[in-house]
Amino acid sequence: MKRIIVVAAILSFMFLTSGKTLVFADEAGGSGKDLLLTVGVKAWYNEWTSSTTTYVPQAGANVQSFTSDPELALIPTVSLKYKKFLISGGYMLGTDYAWPGTTDTIEDDGTPYTREDKSKAEREELDINVGYSVHPNITLTVGYKQVKQDYTTETGGVGLISQTFKSETKYTGQTIGIMGSAPIAERWGIYANLAYGFMEAEYEGVDQKDDATYISSELGFAYVPVSGFVVSFGYKYQVIDTEIAAAGFGDQRGIDVTKGIILGANFIF
Repeated sequence: MKRIIVVAAILSFMFLTSGKTLVFADEAGGSGKDLLLTVGVKAWYNEWTSSTTTYVPQAGANVQSFTSDPELALIPTVSLKYKKFLISGGYMLGTDYAWPGTTDTIEDDGTPYTREDKSKAEREELDINVGYSVHPNITLTVGYKQVKQDYTTETGGVGLISQTFKSETKYTGQTIGIMGSAPIAERWGIYANLAYGFMEAEYEGVDQKDDATYISSELGFAYVPVSGFVVSFGYKYQVIDTEIAAAGFGDQRGIDVTKGIILGANFIF
């Protein structure tokens, strides 16, 4: 929540700043143009905290969270701006994540065994947005978000049969957002964006569907080394908060957090 407040404060600062915009105007080579095409790529060095639901007869239903090692995700982006109207899209290419292995002691006919679990997953994301500039530094957006997660879990251990389980979770939903940029020095600027949405979680092979809340924020700095080219450096934090509808889980929720440093490069035509 603190990160969201910081981004909101920065966006308020941008609204109060002069009408000159850094990233899509004079210094970027777009001065005087009604139509601007921007093509770029982002490199997001992030860690992913995911959740799994389990049911143990002795302990009941519970949610367990686990955090991956950091991975580098590439996100090609494209946007088209005509006067005050904007349409943009981004696609996070399939990125592989792995979580530290876990062990658990189980009993079979009174004999204890140590079971070892190892999990990995591939994650893809799609963002499509349309927007309208209400101020030279501020654009409001509505959009569509999809997050696809393909999990693979391997279990085994001494005296146990090795097994592999695969599953897929897909989140889809609509979002609303706000984004902005403002100059802070010659060729330097600050940017921020904030998005919020309601999503639906679907699970492969299961009829259950859960409701989820989506929040994404990004804050950073932009630099224009030459006309028509912008590089950026920032931090992106994204969370999907899932309300588990399955019986026995009560008010427990599944939290999916992806966060880390993000670099960007954009060509503006």
